[in-house]
Amino acid sequence: MLLSLGRHDEALSNLLEVTKRDGARYPISYYHLARLYEMKGELKFAEAAFQNAISTYTPANPQFLLDLSRVREKLGDFKGSLEAMESYLKVMQEKGQKPSWSDERIAELRSKATKQN
Repeated sequence: MLLSLGRHDEALSNLLEVTKRDGARYPISYYHLARLYEMKGELKFAEAAFQNAISTYTPANPQFLLDLSRVREKLGDFKGSLEAMESYLKVMQEKGQKPSWSDERIAELRSKATKQN
């Protein structure tokens, strides 16, 4: 509700409280917190919140991994982005799915990660 009203700082404050108090019980709160941090350009905080969402949410949610990969790429952490993307693909393949764009995306991230070293 606060997000739709454009009250991002209030939403962020409330989500921080929820994650501190009940994050393990409501892991989706980490995901929404991460999206807010990303929207505000606070990418290190977004990365940490996505990691919390991934580690507490079961079964594994591929969207969280895809978003973590995107944030790490924005941070210039191409190796970390590649790792998250590979985890995303593993989860998708376990579901019997493989996105048509995945091979190209993995190749792109591998190239960036290699150049980073």
